[in-house]
Amino acid sequence: MRGLPQEVEATYTRRPDGERVIYVLQTRRMEFHRGFTKRFDDICVMESNLIGRGVGVYGGALSGVAAFSSYPARIRELREKFNLPVILLRREASTDDVSLMPEIDGIVTATGGATSHAAILAQKFSVTGVVSCSDMRIDTAERGELYARIGGFMIKEGEHISIDGSAGLVYFGLCLSTVPAKEY
Repeated sequence: MRGLPQEVEATYTRRPDGERVIYVLQTRRMEFHRGFTKRFDDICVMESNLIGRGVGVYGGALSGVAAFSSYPARIRELREKFNLPVILLRREASTDDVSLMPEIDGIVTATGGATSHAAILAQKFSVTGVVSCSDMRIDTAERGELYARIGGFMIKEGEHISIDGSAGLVYFGLCLSTVPAKEY
C-alpha cells in the first residue's frame, strides 16, 4: 500500500485441535482528518467540572446532552427538545451504533482504544470521541432507563455533559463558548 497507514480488521478462532488461527478480514487506507480543534474558552473554567478521563480519538471541545438510546428518532427528539448537541454514552460501541452516527455529535465509551470500533466510527463520521473512560459505568435504573455514573456523578439522559476529544476528558455541565486551539 505504498507505506500508507492501514486499518486492519481481523478475527480469530480455534481449530478443533486447539490451535488459534487469525484471519485478516479486510484492510483499508486509514483516513486522517486534519484541521483545527476547539478548546473550551477560559471563561468556563471546566477543570473544576472534570469527572472522567479516557483516550481522545477525534475532535475538540463539545458540550451537549447525554443520550443512551439506540433509536435515531429518540436522538433527534433530544436534539430538538434541548437545542444542543447530543453525546452518546456507551459501554462499548457496536455495529448497531452505525445508524446513530449521523445523528450524534459526540460519543464516550467505557472501553476501547485508539483503534476501537468507536474510535474509527468517530473519525469516519467526524464525531467528537472519547474512548476508554474507565471511570464510567452504565447501569439500569428501577424503571428501566439507562444512566451513567462517572467519577461519582450520576448522568441521566438529557443532562448536560461536555467532552474534549483531543485531551480525552469528560466534564459535568455545559460550556457553550469554545475557541480555536491548534492544528493537530
